[in-house]
Amino acid sequence: MLENGTVKQVRINQGSPLLPNASEHLPTELFFRRGLMLYWFKTPIDPTTFDDNDAPHADITMELLSAADEGDSQKIEVDYDLETKAIRFKAFGAQTKPEEWQSSGQIVSLLDLPGSQLIVQLEYDSAVTAFENSKDRLKRINLPESVSLVIGIADRRSLDLRNFKKFKGPFGTTNYVYLFPKTYAEFPFDRAR
Repeated sequence: MLENGTVKQVRINQGSPLLPNASEHLPTELFFRRGLMLYWFKTPIDPTTFDDNDAPHADITMELLSAADEGDSQKIEVDYDLETKAIRFKAFGAQTKPEEWQSSGQIVSLLDLPGSQLIVQLEYDSAVTAFENSKDRLKRINLPESVSLVIGIADRRSLDLRNFKKFKGPFGTTNYVYLFPKTYAEFPFDRAR
């Protein structure tokens, strides 16, 4: 993206000569681990105590990962903002199937979501955190201040989730947290449908 003749943002696509090579460990992790982990909690928890490898366990765990072999139907674009040094992911058609979820059985429908909590982690953040804590002491890559998701569930109207709050987990991984309204009538359904 150009602004006043200056390159402000770069998009790196699959097959690009700009792709990191195998010797560039951190950039390789960032590009190839460009998915989201979604953790749903029926009863909200303290997000500063949550990390993927640590208790408490989510009531539903979902992975939304880029699938390069599925063409454009499930694509996660990667943009790098040269000014802010932020990496932005835009996912289109990312899907997850109920049979792939890890579920406690506490959340079985949208009607179970009022008052619940969604924690989102960027898949590459755990790699960045590991590099940050390594002997190499690489400078932390700026993570976005927030995320926004539009989640379609079956044939129902999509949920347009914004206003995530940012917290750090006990091992340094960033948790983006959304608290659902207390009543189903207050849910942020996408108006486009």
